[in-house]
Amino acid sequence: MAALPKTCAIHGGPRGLVSDHAAQQIDYASLVGTVEPAGMVPGDLDFIFERKGRFLVCEVQAPQKSTFGHDGQLRMLWSLAGLLKFTVLRVEIEGNRYCTGAYKFEPVRYSKIEVGRESKMQETCLDDFRDRMQRWFAEEWGAFDLDAQ
Repeated sequence: MAALPKTCAIHGGPRGLVSDHAAQQIDYASLVGTVEPAGMVPGDLDFIFERKGRFLVCEVQAPQKSTFGHDGQLRMLWSLAGLLKFTVLRVEIEGNRYCTGAYKFEPVRYSKIEVGRESKMQETCLDDFRDRMQRWFAEEWGAFDLDAQ
């Protein structure tokens, strides 16, 4: 099997981010009307990482979508947050797009979701968020707590 190119032909950045994820988008319109209420379709998580049985779950929102899509999505995130070893975040991004239409992951704020509540938003940037992710992967499980610096 031939090696994959290291850069994406579409945006020139590292391969495996935009081009691969754009291909994975699924249109669930074929399920509309299958169950009541009639407009119900599957929910999704924007990303989830696993490290030694612990999970980092993120719902990513562009600036024009600063609220959850529906109550079911929020209940799903609260339920996940209630599970031992789950860290659940809502991350607001800048809103810049690649030529494919996909949003760039440029975080500006995040909050930690807990059962029945959401913390206040905390300012962040890509470098800070990456640092917190690296600390989380190094088993500093509280790296996204609001008082963690």
